[in-house]
Amino acid sequence: MEEEKPKPAKKKFRRTKRVLVFLVGFIVLLAILAQIGLWLAVGWLNSEGGQGWLQAQINAALKESGYSVKLDRFRYSLISNITLDHLEISDAQGPFAKAENVTLHIGLTTIAAKRLSVGLDIAEMDILRTPEQKQKPEKPQGVPMMEPLELPDIYFTRIVLSDISIEKLHLSEAVTGQDLILSPALSGDVLLKPDKLISNLTLAIDQPDEATLPLPDKITLKGDLMASAPALSLEKIEVTAKGYHLKGQGMADLGTDPKIDITADYAVPDLSTFAPGHPGTLAGTANLSGPIEKIAADIKAKLNMPEAAEKQIGPAEIVLMLGNVGAPEGAVDIKSTYQDLPVTLNTGFLLKDGTLALSGIKASAPEVTAHGDLKIILDGAKAHGSLDAQIKSLEPYAPLLQTDIKGSAELKLDLAAQEDKQSITANVSVKDIIYKTISLSKLNATAHLPDVTNPWPDNGEVNLSGLNAGEAMIEKLTARIVQKTESEYA
Repeated sequence: MEEEKPKPAKKKFRRTKRVLVFLVGFIVLLAILAQIGLWLAVGWLNSEGGQGWLQAQINAALKESGYSVKLDRFRYSLISNITLDHLEISDAQGPFAKAENVTLHIGLTTIAAKRLSVGLDIAEMDILRTPEQKQKPEKPQGVPMMEPLELPDIYFTRIVLSDISIEKLHLSEAVTGQDLILSPALSGDVLLKPDKLISNLTLAIDQPDEATLPLPDKITLKGDLMASAPALSLEKIEVTAKGYHLKGQGMADLGTDPKIDITADYAVPDLSTFAPGHPGTLAGTANLSGPIEKIAADIKAKLNMPEAAEKQIGPAEIVLMLGNVGAPEGAVDIKSTYQDLPVTLNTGFLLKDGTLALSGIKASAPEVTAHGDLKIILDGAKAHGSLDAQIKSLEPYAPLLQTDIKGSAELKLDLAAQEDKQSITANVSVKDIIYKTISLSKLNATAHLPDVTNPWPDNGEVNLSGLNAGEAMIEKLTARIVQKTESEYA
């Protein structure tokens, strides 16, 4: 009797089984060898020679930056991978950043899929101050802002940032203006293509409720970095926080003709987050475009405040145009309403050497026009320039002032800053004024205040007629004020 031959299907199954067992065993062997290799490497890094070699390599790479790094004691475990007890970064002035218990996690189970999983935990990090910045020479015209990148031909096609986090990040007052303790965490992945990097990253920031800086809670970035161009394409950048939200997209050419074009929508759903007691909303769009050395901005906003609406003031539409954000110069245009009638304000501006120049100021409102030019010295808030206003009728503003008032007025102000004093010369002319129970036919007044902190003129003149204040009546009056000495007037 002949033996039955194994069926072809059974032979195929056995071969497949052997291959699978071999592959699993090979991967496990690789993982074990990798763990042994890491353990031996950490042991060598803890030796005097190993630690000296690594520190020398890092400092050589940082030589051009002017920074140096100090490392102290490596540890290794199968669970937590590699831990560095202490890290210190210094410049010529000394340490500016310190970190404790820096643990690097490397996932080995996804190596066969050409995927590298990396995690980094930092127990505590202190940023003591901002580091020194080395002065870099300006690049000649036509030299690329960023040299083309040569992406290394490595085994991995995807790098997964499983969790890069700092449990306690301390930013000193020298850095942010106030002591801050945050807990940031970065996650996402980077795809490695032959000529580009494709990233999808999220930075989450846990911060205390008492923090007064408007820091974001989360930043999401999705985009491509072209290596040979080089150029950055932003598919999405999104910033969310308790008091605001921003979402945008755009591009940046980083080659020989560097330029950007980025557009974003933003919203502040509750202004009281930034101005307690003043609820409202702010929303709009912003566009940054042009060559890197002269980026232009076009910012539009709509401001809506309930407390203004109660006074019959409508939402404000604001347009801010800057020809160069690096040297702020441009124009502001504001449109609103009062009692459903148009209100406008527009002016050119230039910020230079601590002085804000407002040129060609023009404003209009119901029965009101104004114009002028001002130069405001920001340190001390002093001003040079002039303002003129004509009020054809005060009556529409009685509800806003919450009092009965009628009449017309003209006002001219000349401002000058002398040493540490702000002086004003004022010319006022009013006609047919009715204020509560007081009436005045005409008033012309001129006064010069050498110091606004002492609101008494050193000279002035008043001419009035037709004053009726109940029991007091003046048909005509002329008065002059002249300062003879510091405390004596005539």
